[in-house]
Amino acid sequence: MKISEVYPEYVFQRLGKGLKVIAVDFKKGSYIDLSGQLVSVVQHLILRADADKDIKFFQLEEAEPNA
Repeated sequence: MKISEVYPEYVFQRLGKGLKVIAVDFKKGSYIDLSGQLVSVVQHLILRADADKDIKFFQLEEAEPNA
């Protein structure tokens, strides 16, 4: 599995492409999969990430099977 950090301004772009993006709240020690979340929830997390710096976004990609 490949894990890449996503800057908050690119979260909606990645979600629009159907990629799996999660938000990690390091202060609370929790995470949330943003796929299927309401737009308002994602916007709230992005605003908190800009203000607190405790929330970071990551893109998860499955590893390519060796052929």
